[in-house]
Amino acid sequence: MKNAVCVILCLSLLLLFLLPGCKKADDSPVGFEIVPGTVTSTGLTYRITPHEEGWTFGTDFSLERLDNDEWVSVPEIETDTPLIFNAVGISADPGQTKEMSAGWELLYGALEPGHYRICKGFLHKISSAIEKTTLYAEFDIPSP
Repeated sequence: MKNAVCVILCLSLLLLFLLPGCKKADDSPVGFEIVPGTVTSTGLTYRITPHEEGWTFGTDFSLERLDNDEWVSVPEIETDTPLIFNAVGISADPGQTKEMSAGWELLYGALEPGHYRICKGFLHKISSAIEKTTLYAEFDIPSP
């Protein structure tokens, strides 16, 4: 009886510590997803839907490729002139969806077949503080 009480107590404590950290993807404060059917080797379209006030984002992004179970940055094409993103601040009201395109041919070239993710930075203004968050959306470039 004493062992059963101890096991139940230990399991209860374990659940108390683990469950609050569990979060469904749709519980995220910002929805970030690839629009189905838009992925090509040179770009895609994505959707951003804030679920709270105060989120801002830009047009910038980076790409990573899954290589041996590790995410690695996709190397940029070397050019004589550096490529830059316009520094714009885009916001949306909670529940309002923004659909945007990401074209990377000039920056990365056409991607080889593989599993990738697009990385986007977001700023969240809370009172007078600004918190930076990076969100990811995965996609595949299929073999021809």
